[in-house]
Amino acid sequence: NSALKNVAVIDLATQSVREIIPFGPTNIAATPWAVGVNPVSGRAVVAYQSAGFASIIDVTQTPAVVTGLVFASTGPTPHIAVSPRLNWALVTPGGAGTLSIVDMGRQDTNPIVSAVRSSNVVTVTTGTAHTLHVGDPVRITGVTPASFNGIFNVTGISGNTFTYSQTAADDKGSGGTASYSLPIVTVATSLSVT
Repeated sequence: NSALKNVAVIDLATQSVREIIPFGPTNIAATPWAVGVNPVSGRAVVAYQSAGFASIIDVTQTPAVVTGLVFASTGPTPHIAVSPRLNWALVTPGGAGTLSIVDMGRQDTNPIVSAVRSSNVVTVTTGTAHTLHVGDPVRITGVTPASFNGIFNVTGISGNTFTYSQTAADDKGSGGTASYSLPIVTVATSLSVT
């Protein structure tokens, strides 16, 4: 539902809404526009309007769980096609741009040792090496205090740390997880693909 910024999970056997995944900083973080579901694996990809990322949702769990996100060129009218056999999704921006092939089962996660917000910049230290790059979206969950949680674009990296911008009071936190994924491949096109 793009108006309410939520996603409905439908039970096809009963032809009814099983649940609604609400809008929130770590759930549905932008305007959902396209959904692709793999009926074999029970994974879904939700592409957001002009957000630069898509969410991966496990609909086999009750309630359904947003398991992570992936960098994807989404554009104003993104489209998704799914290969059930490969468990891959092809995310297009809905026109000229970059096509992203997403492995719906792949997600990188790193435990968060500390998060420090100073002058509207958050520095996160992870317990293991991360593979983030500047500009990648990252989903932060489970940090205490919860004001650190959400989906952010990485603004800097160094060793086991990365930074993102967040306008809020200076604070310190710990715990939680950073999750992210890069597409298997991206292909730039000059053609209009819909």
